[in-house]
Parts: sequence; C-alpha cells; structure tokens
Amino acid sequence: MRKNNIENRNFISDENLWDYNEWQDLESKVSKKILASKDQEEAFQIGKKMGKKILKNYSNSFFTVTRFLPKEKRDLVEIIYASVRYPDEIVDTFDMS
Repeated sequence: MRKNNIENRNFISDENLWDYNEWQDLESKVSKKILASKDQEEAFQIGKKMGKKILKNYSNSFFTVTRFLPKEKRDLVEIIYASVRYPDEIVDTFDMS
C-alpha cells in the first residue's frame, strides 16, 4: 500500500518507488528545510537523512554493503547516492516527452 507522504514512508527496497511528481515534491520539501537550516551542520544532517532514505529505498544491496563503511564515509556515500539517483530516474524511468 502506498503512502502519500514520502518523508514518512517505510523504506523497503524496490517498493513504493517514486514517480516524477513525488521526486519533485521531495526535492522542494528537502530544499526548503536545507535553506532554512541554522548552519551547515544542520543542512548536512538533513541531506544525510534524506540520502539514507533514498539509498535504502532504491538499492537494498548497496545500502547493506555501505553499513560496513566507517560512519563518516557512509554519510557521504548516502548523500552522493541521493544526488545522482534522481537524475538517473529522469533518464531511465520518467517519460519526459
């Protein structure tokens, strides 16, 4: 069963994959939170939290392997993965014509 609120979903690999509108909504909400953050550390934590959710939802095996990385590196991997996942969805999944 799909939930409407992306940020409060249970994130299970390969389920509830997001459509274009859901990605747009997510980008808007997370961007607003980051821009409203009080400092860079808070902005980093917001990005890291969302990166982890995206990674866990879209790649269970990669998510599991990243658990073996030191936390500092794992946090960065989650953010990087999230930043490239959306463009990958645009190219491979969404009908943009």
